[in-house]
Amino acid sequence: MWGASEFERGVDPAYLYQVQEGIRDAVNEAFEKLRPAFFRFSEETEKLKPFVGDTRDPQVFDAGLKLMQVLDAETFETMGTIMNWGNHPETLWSENIQVSSDFAHHWREMVENGIVEKDTVLIEGVGGIAIWLNGAIGGLMTTHPSMEVIDPYSKEKFKKQNPDKIVAQGRALAKVTLETLRDSSYVEVYKANLSIRAETIELKMDNKLFHLAAYLGIFDRGFTKWKHIRSEVSAWKLGPATFVHVPGELYPEILHGGIESPNGGDFGIEPLEVPTIQSQIPGQFKFFAGMSNDMVGYIIPKSQWDEVAPYTYENQDRPYGEVNSLGPETAPKIHSSVIKILKEFK
Repeated sequence: MWGASEFERGVDPAYLYQVQEGIRDAVNEAFEKLRPAFFRFSEETEKLKPFVGDTRDPQVFDAGLKLMQVLDAETFETMGTIMNWGNHPETLWSENIQVSSDFAHHWREMVENGIVEKDTVLIEGVGGIAIWLNGAIGGLMTTHPSMEVIDPYSKEKFKKQNPDKIVAQGRALAKVTLETLRDSSYVEVYKANLSIRAETIELKMDNKLFHLAAYLGIFDRGFTKWKHIRSEVSAWKLGPATFVHVPGELYPEILHGGIESPNGGDFGIEPLEVPTIQSQIPGQFKFFAGMSNDMVGYIIPKSQWDEVAPYTYENQDRPYGEVNSLGPETAPKIHSSVIKILKEFK
């Protein structure tokens, strides 16, 4: 986003074009190589919780692991795996100045190729292409430096942020993923209807820093009208699984529940983003992907919005989040739009 200075746009249009062309080419290649396949769905709700910290109260997480494995119907080889889990990939933390996908690289690679120690295969990979679909990470769900990561095989403990810590985290995530994929509790699906819903929405931009960035051309996305932008929510249902997509970093309490009306909140209102999105998602397996379709920053429950002192939860300073949000109306609008399209599945 940032260029040579904080007042200059740093996005490379040639790179954006390359990404768009690559997406097009990948879809075309996939279509040309269509093969009969079947699906396995599974989930693990507890084992990955120790790797996620919530830097903002209330303490609510999107730490359950949801999996969709696609297998060739003739050879039974894995064609691809979707891994859905909510956590910022920034275990290397702020001192890292290199381009890195952090623990995500090691997690994906080990799910595909297995976990190997020297010449010993500790656990076999499943092959195919592993894709991590990030979840509800608003409130800065992350593995911060105060959190310890333990290598599941060597039992070595890592606290200081460094490359060894993200390798250990990748091994831990891959171990749970591979064990869950091979657990007999998975649900196998050979035929399933596919339903897709999407809705264009208009979001109000109250953030004055965003106004300045748009004026300077750092944000180049256009407006539907004065201080309003166009975005999108979507969902799709495949057999027993439903995938929900929103255009930013949703606070997990909007998805799972636990929204509060703390003292010091700027509006002094009861929670608006109810019922929970999770409770309205149909099907046995409920996938949620943030930062899909578009990117609009943090999606904060309006009753927890906090820019003005006194601050919530006895904080001495304003909490992080609002500075990178369109404004307090974003969460109610996105929540109501998601609920609307989910009702169309019923």
